[in-house]
Parts: sequence; structure tokens; C-alpha cells
Amino acid sequence: MQHEQEYQHALVAVKEKLKQTEGVDMKETMQEEIRQWFLEVRDSTGKFPEYPDEEDGGSASIFKAKDPAELEKEMLEGQEGGDKGKKEKKKEKAEKKEKDKGKKGKTPEQAQEGFKMTESQFVPDIVSASKLYTDVWQRRDESDNLRQAYDVETVKEEKRLEVEAELRVHVDTLMQEELDNLQMAVERDKGKKGKKGGKSGKKGKKSKKGKKNAKKGKKKGEKDLTPDRTPESLFKELVAEGVIVDYPRVRLHDYVGEYSYLGTTLRQANIEPMPSMSDVRRVITEYTILPLGE
Repeated sequence: MQHEQEYQHALVAVKEKLKQTEGVDMKETMQEEIRQWFLEVRDSTGKFPEYPDEEDGGSASIFKAKDPAELEKEMLEGQEGGDKGKKEKKKEKAEKKEKDKGKKGKTPEQAQEGFKMTESQFVPDIVSASKLYTDVWQRRDESDNLRQAYDVETVKEEKRLEVEAELRVHVDTLMQEELDNLQMAVERDKGKKGKKGGKSGKKGKKSKKGKKNAKKGKKKGEKDLTPDRTPESLFKELVAEGVIVDYPRVRLHDYVGEYSYLGTTLRQANIEPMPSMSDVRRVITEYTILPLGE
């Protein structure tokens, strides 16, 4: 009972910790993969794809590993009808040859049709359990686990999938909106190009008027909104309103502080640390002071 309580508590605690430490990275990775898929489909087909429905698994269906049979089916569907006919004929010939070989090579005892047992309904469960043992437990050393407590890494792997599934629902909503905005932007650009093409024919007749209007537009755009003000008075007003701020002069040695010794540890836990004063001095020196001497 004690181990069971610890295990149930760990399921909740590990899941929350994964959300805090790996959740942001998971979302960013999913979004980058989906955006890359948008671009690949657009480059190959000339238009953005339709986003998968939630009933079909959402974006998870895009990156789902496919069986060899499914891949073969897609390849056959993507080819032309003539190629399909040739392949089907070759397949039929190969099947006929195999049947002929089987008939010739069979003994009289094998040729007799007998009773064939159907596959047991327990076989899939046995195969699944065997695969689980081979993948997880066969090469694991449990000699130090005398208490037979739960394994933290196993719980993490299990809960990581749950966290990813929960985050994917939110990511799918965001990326669906992003895809809609991209499609709207493309349609808007097409409409603008069409209007420009229509106006180009009219410019030939009204070229002189167009030049006059352009000159008038330039004059209107260059109008000074503060003709009676000097630059000094405008600068004073911006300072008085707080738009321009006079910051005190600070020297590099005024940034007093040490190196952040916990920075590496925090980054390993996927937490970006706050920069220390030593980091500020280093960045100013490398990217502001040293380039001045080049």
C-alpha cells in the first residue's frame, strides 16, 4: 500500500513538474514542426494545406508513423493510371508463378486440405506484453531497487505523452488561427495584385494628370506641422513631457556583481536565469566597447 500511495502521488507531481519545466519547449517545438509542414506543402502544391480535424487526431496525425502498407497505398494513389496498370499486371503474373510453383512443389500430403486453426484472440495481448518486456524491462538492472519502488524515468516517459497530448490541443487551436490568417493574407495579396493590373491600363491615358497629382501629394506630405517652433523648443517640450529621458552617466565599473554560478544548473532544468552584473559587463564589453576599436 505504501508503494502504491507513493506511485499515485508521483503520477500527479511528475506531471505538474513536466508542465512547468518542459511545457514551453514542447509547445515551441510543435509550433515549429507545424509551420515547417505549412511551408513544405505550400512549396510542393502551391497553396497552404487544410488543417486536420480534431476527430482525426489534429496535428498528431501529420507526424504519425505510417505502416509500410499505408505508404505503399499512398504511392500507388499518387502515380498515374498507366503505371498502375503495369504494376498490377506484373503483380498478377508474379502471383500466378507462385501458385504454379506451389502446386508443382507440394507433396500429396501437403496438397490435401485439412483443418486450419484460427488465430487465438489472446495472441495480440501476449505480443504486446512481450514487446513491453523487451523494450522496457529486459536490460534494466533492478539489483539496487530492493524496495521495488517506482521508477522516476518510467513515470516521466508515461506522463510526458499525456502532457504533450494536452498541449497539442491548445497548439492546434493557435496554429489553426495562424493558418487562417496566412490564407487570408494570401487572398488579400492576390486581390491587390488584381487591382494594380486593372489600374495599369488607365495610367497610359492619364499620365500627365497622374504626374501632377503625384507632385501635389509630395508637397502635402512634406508640410511642416510646427512651422513656428524651433528645434530647441520642441526638444524642451519632449523632455518636459517625459518622452526624452536624460539618463545618468554610468561607468562600466559601476556594475558591481559576480558571475552567476547557478546559471548552468538552471539551464539544465530548462529555466533561463536572470543575467548577473558580471554578464552585463561582459555583454557591454564584447558587443559595444570592442566593436568601437575595429
